[in-house]
Amino acid sequence: MVTRDLVIDDLVTRDLACTLSGVFNLFAYGTLEFEEIFQRVTGTRAKAQPAELIDFGRYLLEHRPYPAVVPVRGSVVVGTVYLELADALLGRLDEYEGDEYLRRNVRVQLRGAGDLDAVVYVLLPELEHNLTTSPWDKQHFADHHAQKFLSGLPGPASRYSQ
Repeated sequence: MVTRDLVIDDLVTRDLACTLSGVFNLFAYGTLEFEEIFQRVTGTRAKAQPAELIDFGRYLLEHRPYPAVVPVRGSVVVGTVYLELADALLGRLDEYEGDEYLRRNVRVQLRGAGDLDAVVYVLLPELEHNLTTSPWDKQHFADHHAQKFLSGLPGPASRYSQ
């Protein structure tokens, strides 16, 4: 799936696109696609639109209700791109994603509107053994896990709390 050269190169260049302009785009493919979770994590609202990440696959992590993406040639991940976020938010996102993910610069396809640069959080290659073969189901997460997930995040009560 992922080559070590790719990861090493990414470690060197992962912040370059973010720091040059002062803003970045974020490709979200799991929990951050939920506006309430995104706002709780970042403390802000952002313009968002559907997007696709080419040559990546999204899979559930073992014993967790959320997914990870890894490079998979020929696969496509449908998600959400948040546009023009302030670089100051990178620290919050890094903390939220934790040590299991690597922030990586990618190109995403906008539906019917070309492509653009974005960052995405990719599972570390040494943790790929924790992936299942099951795809992630956004609606299943909303119905069965969102309330508990949000209760573990700092911030006000959630609409999922009922």
